[in-house]
Amino acid sequence: MKKKLKYVIATLLFLMVACQPKNVEEFEIGEDLNPSGSKVYAVDSLTIKTSTVMVDSMVTSEQSHLLVGRFEDEKLGITKGMSFFQLGFKNQSPPNFSENDVFDSLVLLLDYNYFAGDTTKIQEIIVFELSEEIKLEDNESTFYNTNETGYFPNPIGSKIFRALPQKGESLEIRLNDELGIELFNMAIDGDDRIADEESFLNYFKGLALVPGENDDAAILGFTINNNEGISDEEEGETSPNIIMRTFYRKEGEILENSFYDFELRDISKAYFNIQGGRSQTNLSELKNGEQRLSSALSLNEAYLQAGTGLRIRFDLPYFENLIESLGPDAYIMDAILRIEPIKGSYSGNFDLPSQLIMYECDNKNNLTDPVYETATTDLQISVPNIDREFNEDTYYEFRLTDYLLQQLDKEYYDGSGLLLLMPSPDFESTVERLIIGGKENSENSISLTIFYINSTF
Repeated sequence: MKKKLKYVIATLLFLMVACQPKNVEEFEIGEDLNPSGSKVYAVDSLTIKTSTVMVDSMVTSEQSHLLVGRFEDEKLGITKGMSFFQLGFKNQSPPNFSENDVFDSLVLLLDYNYFAGDTTKIQEIIVFELSEEIKLEDNESTFYNTNETGYFPNPIGSKIFRALPQKGESLEIRLNDELGIELFNMAIDGDDRIADEESFLNYFKGLALVPGENDDAAILGFTINNNEGISDEEEGETSPNIIMRTFYRKEGEILENSFYDFELRDISKAYFNIQGGRSQTNLSELKNGEQRLSSALSLNEAYLQAGTGLRIRFDLPYFENLIESLGPDAYIMDAILRIEPIKGSYSGNFDLPSQLIMYECDNKNNLTDPVYETATTDLQISVPNIDREFNEDTYYEFRLTDYLLQQLDKEYYDGSGLLLLMPSPDFESTVERLIIGGKENSENSISLTIFYINSTF
């Protein structure tokens, strides 16, 4: 109790010192910041071990969008995404074509809402019909980035294009007329396979969207159902964002252009598979979620990448030694972890993550407790401080005061550490990345500055 009471008193003293007219950062380490009281010191020599770890799998169903695409990265290798989904009936009503209607075309309409990579490059999306039902594995309640549903080998459509999603246009992929005519005639003939949605889903199990095999462009996100769907101009209403549209000419004195939409209905069965191919990179030895790849083995760098599950781990194995070296009258008042992205690793194609969070983890990299704001139960969120003018002072910061005080209560170092990641759902549904320097990186290093007082109170 006496030990904890001293920490409380030390914290109060720090708040008093912080209210002095001068800023702590203006003083040299060890300088007297409070002429009328205790001295405040700072030390930043604590060893921080930095490593890259990975998540074995992440949930990718029931996200806001589906990811498709492929790009190559010198440091992180190949990032590839493909998506799977079912299509049902608009308003749950089967298509009702007449014998005098004339089929025109079948297209897949996709609505952009995310991209990462170079969208000015040409890329390809190939559409396949699923050969298997989209269904969960035994004892699973959701789909993961490692799941994949089988599809027939011959594509039913494709498109080579430049994405340019900033223009706000939907992507339209023409599908094979053979499929369109088959579905059209089945509806006219009253075929049982298209008489109701359940029968249709048993016959037409869904679609897979796959990137071109050698694409090196961008990962694209296509919105799943929301209130800003693709406009249905003729009916004055909004459609879901992923639809397979049959265009046809309707009977009458003059043939009238019309269409019917098969739409994505069951969001729980829409998911994406996204993988990182790292065999030709410094991360090639990273195979499972319990491993740690030291930054010393990866060019003094550590890597975070959403979607593929890369996280950055920090360990402070010698923290106890530091406290002992400061003496029995030293009490921590504040601790600031500063993380600098590697210069040149972020650009218009790969912006820095807009938010980062930190969790405590055990020896096997399992998340345990969040790192909260000091003296609160609010999750600590760090946003980038970006030096847009000189590109010299870009960084993230976390306050680790409470975390370090908790470490002092432990009898020994138990192998626990800290994991840096992005908040959900961005960590599961984007491919944002962050490349930072380890302690040994001379240009962009990580630093932990601990402020303390020496007092005999």
